[in-house]
Amino acid sequence: MLIKEPDFGTMKSTSEKMITLEIDGLSVTVPEGTSLMRAAMELGTKIPKLCATDSVKAFGSCRLCLVEIEGRKGTPASCTTPVAALARRVALKPLTRLLPARTAKAISCCSRTC
Repeated sequence: MLIKEPDFGTMKSTSEKMITLEIDGLSVTVPEGTSLMRAAMELGTKIPKLCATDSVKAFGSCRLCLVEIEGRKGTPASCTTPVAALARRVALKPLTRLLPARTAKAISCCSRTC
């Protein structure tokens, strides 16, 4: 029997300091240093990814997990952006929402089956 465990995209932070933030209107408390990708996954929000896995340190090479964060310039990679560096309220706009519908659908489909 194959046991399928969820992949949170980045390694778990070992910090004892906890950070509470709001992602898309939902509150989550995670250890300081937790990536935005992992915090979102704790809420059940999957951000598309190719190179990120919780078994190795994130390096953000595929850039598929780029997000827009309210009040912040640019589109950082959610796998390498720690929650401590963010405002307490975050509205995620994954890259798939910024792309043409056909491309976004292909990426979304791939991220569910990969």
